[in-house]
Amino acid sequence: MKRGAAGSGGAVPALRRSLGFSPIAFPERQPFNRSLKNATGSTKVNPTQNINGMSSTLFGRDTGGANGNAPQKINARSGDTLADIAHLVGVSFDELKAANPHLPNPDWLLENQEINLPTLLAASEPDLAAATGVAGAVGRDALVHRVMDRAYEAGRNAPQGSFSGEVFRGLPTAHEAGVLNHTFGSPGRYNDAQSRLLYFSPTEAGSVSESHAYQGMKNRSIVQLDLIVTPDASGLKGISDIREGLRQQGLSERAITLPKGGSAPNMLHILLGEHPYGLSQQVGKGVQDAGASAMKAPAAVGGDQINVVPRNATTDQLSAVSARSYDKNGNPGIQRQQPAVDPMPVNDRLITNGRLAKLAGELASAHESPKVPKSLGEEIKFRLTDADDGYPRASGMRYGAAGGVAATAIEAGVAYTKGEKTDVSQLAGNMVTNGALGAGAAKATDLLTPKVGTLKAGGIAGGAIESVVSTVQNAEDFSNGKISASTATANVIVDTGVAVASGTAGAAVGAAVGSVVPVAGTAIGAATGFAVGMGTSYAIQAAGRITGAFDAAKSSLADSLSKLEQPLAHTWESIASGIDTTKAAAANAVAQLNSTP
Repeated sequence: MKRGAAGSGGAVPALRRSLGFSPIAFPERQPFNRSLKNATGSTKVNPTQNINGMSSTLFGRDTGGANGNAPQKINARSGDTLADIAHLVGVSFDELKAANPHLPNPDWLLENQEINLPTLLAASEPDLAAATGVAGAVGRDALVHRVMDRAYEAGRNAPQGSFSGEVFRGLPTAHEAGVLNHTFGSPGRYNDAQSRLLYFSPTEAGSVSESHAYQGMKNRSIVQLDLIVTPDASGLKGISDIREGLRQQGLSERAITLPKGGSAPNMLHILLGEHPYGLSQQVGKGVQDAGASAMKAPAAVGGDQINVVPRNATTDQLSAVSARSYDKNGNPGIQRQQPAVDPMPVNDRLITNGRLAKLAGELASAHESPKVPKSLGEEIKFRLTDADDGYPRASGMRYGAAGGVAATAIEAGVAYTKGEKTDVSQLAGNMVTNGALGAGAAKATDLLTPKVGTLKAGGIAGGAIESVVSTVQNAEDFSNGKISASTATANVIVDTGVAVASGTAGAAVGAAVGSVVPVAGTAIGAATGFAVGMGTSYAIQAAGRITGAFDAAKSSLADSLSKLEQPLAHTWESIASGIDTTKAAAANAVAQLNSTP
């Protein structure tokens, strides 16, 4: 037979008949292969399988492929020509002939003669960078939430005892007459905006030191009172021992005594979007819900604080003793008698039992009055931490973006070590794209978490973003003739499943680590959770690649979907066309903007 006959259809129908295929089951032009040419053409295509997920049969023939790798050989049938096989597998005759220099006669092949296949176009590797970013973001959120759970339990389950002795309270001299008239609602170290707490020190020196850490002693007073707290018959209304509660939960005192004073958080908390009071406020909420009248807690300046809980305490537990005023220069005056103690302030805000939500990206309550920045630097810090809105936790967007960028850079680094060339401009573009996708998906997890929980939110957001990325990638590969419609569909399904597993596992492992690690504060916890989430995502991806599990799943699924090749091809044609239209519209919009004077 002549070589050109295959391209004209002369030999291929005979080949079909010899293989037992009908014209309907084996159409002249595969609908999923847009660029298929005749046997003497130059386009290299694989009209049936994905290089990364190829089955071991090609049109019913054994190809010698295994473990999801591209087939290297195909067995000829009696009467085949090399041109027939070139047309069958979608490569040029010259390329196939060059791969088989041992053949004495390319126009006549023997039954079961092995034919080497040239290297075919590889389909794109799935880009899971954005999904990895999501895993890092939910890992952060899950770990921090689990540590906050432990902090709340530390306060709620702290043993309650008795206290009888002096306590000292620093406050503006103007408020001295109403020492317990604590009606302003600013959140503090151990209380959020919805609840009030009266902060005392067991010594005058400790109270002075605490005041210096915040406003200083100018025009302030130190008021001395006697406090008596005794648990009732049910073991409530006592004073909670916070140190013991922390010990029982395996938490460090450092986690709730990070210094802050009246200034903005430090740079670590700014970058990581966590506030130093994140855990200590959970401790205080646990104490309130436990029904304690007071709490003995570590103070940031060293020593202890004795904090009274107006929600549970009564005025008769406190009696006034004396007061000492400090002048405008901060110098102490004469100690004098304090005549009375005002009634305990009524808490007029709705309080429900349970730990504080502290959701990522959620604005703080309108009751939370902002601290006043003292300088331009402080103003910038407040803006970065949303301090104008109280003490919220930052959205996961910065984590999703950082994870997407980092994952892209890591993949490029791995490729470079393998000797692959790196296009710097393309790498920069990929980092920007994956960073933006990771940020968007992480924001979606913030919105989903209150409704479905962190684990499900991570899986849903990761899967959603990867389904889009994989669809665009596979549409391009399908359009270029690298893969079939059934393979493109299988790729998207498996890639999405991997991303769902990655996001869910990132959150699960983050929560597991948060259950046992004695994290020193929410900032360290956030960084740890982010690293754990990304690491978990990489571990899943690496395991799949090393074992070939993902490729095997794609291959098996593509084989199952091959019966639907024609309708799937029409669908992918539409998808590819829609993507092309969108890209063209975006390019036109950019061109118009650039041309506008």
